[in-house]
Amino acid sequence: MKKVLQVSCCTLMIAYAVMGSNGVNARPLLLNDIDPSRIFSESQISLEIVNIENSKLSLQKPTQLNDFQYEYLLHHKIKHINAADLSSSEHAELKALSSYQSKTYRVHEEGPLPIKIFDIASLAKSKLFQYEVGQQEKYLYEQLTNNVNAFLNQDFNNPLTFLAAQKVISNVSDQQAKAIGDSMITKSVLDKNQAVLLGQLGSIIVQPAYFKKALTSLTDGAEGHKILENMNLMLEATDSIVIFEELIQDKSYLASQALLYYSKLPSYMHNSNMLFNLLSDEKLGSSAAFVISQNLSANNLAQTLNIISNNQSSRVQVANALMTLKSAQSITANNAIKDLLQNNKIPYVDMAKEVSQWAL
Repeated sequence: MKKVLQVSCCTLMIAYAVMGSNGVNARPLLLNDIDPSRIFSESQISLEIVNIENSKLSLQKPTQLNDFQYEYLLHHKIKHINAADLSSSEHAELKALSSYQSKTYRVHEEGPLPIKIFDIASLAKSKLFQYEVGQQEKYLYEQLTNNVNAFLNQDFNNPLTFLAAQKVISNVSDQQAKAIGDSMITKSVLDKNQAVLLGQLGSIIVQPAYFKKALTSLTDGAEGHKILENMNLMLEATDSIVIFEELIQDKSYLASQALLYYSKLPSYMHNSNMLFNLLSDEKLGSSAAFVISQNLSANNLAQTLNIISNNQSSRVQVANALMTLKSAQSITANNAIKDLLQNNKIPYVDMAKEVSQWAL
């Protein structure tokens, strides 16, 4: 039954590729634009699918199928095409179907909008893109095998080339990974996608220099957060702390995440001067306060109290220094807060009032 279904679907694809593309530029926006017979409820969709799967519709001629049956079988066919190994006929069929206009719809949950039940065009485009990435992957691997610079000179800002490069890198040997990475870190500037690739290489052969160059080159995006997460898991503390501190001091967009990981390193490794300087930072100050509170030594306590009682300290500094004491949750810190209140050493009246309400 399954084999017959696939053969029949191939016939369907050929027969309807052109017919299904009629009216491709007419994109319906509302349910009123769609013939009611083409709109299906969830229960109708389930029933139609069950009927198709339990029948021998795939043995019928394409012209004997209604729109729902045809699109179900067509979608099934495309879904099971191996994009890594397209025949010339499959490539032509997918190209034709990439402009297919769906004819069956369901109602959107949040309003009167029609949603395609079987998005044939998008699935066909996806298969074609997967195929193109695969072809580009083969090309890039040949370039890498012949000459590392030939690989690095590719345009990684092209989405297809970038995805293919990521696939290539995920399968390179350690020797190849080092050859690529060592060449990349010599560049004075890396664009975003180059930095992401270098971060990927850093995860493969665990090179601190690769992580550092990648992370300090990035200025935005979720990719940097992922690279930093991987680095935190892979590097020894003695290597990672150097990179954490650079990201923090440079006020990188990754600084908050770096400070979180930094807080989990042994307290004796912390740079107290850096942390206290951060108390004046509106974005990082509260995080720095928390890190300091985890190791409120006599020196740290004295420096914290000095910031609070110093009339030259900004409101941000004082607020974060007070949070340092509160976060410490120790008898020593609580006694220090009580002393500040009793001796009116908190320079801002509103802050003193709030602190007086803390449960100590």
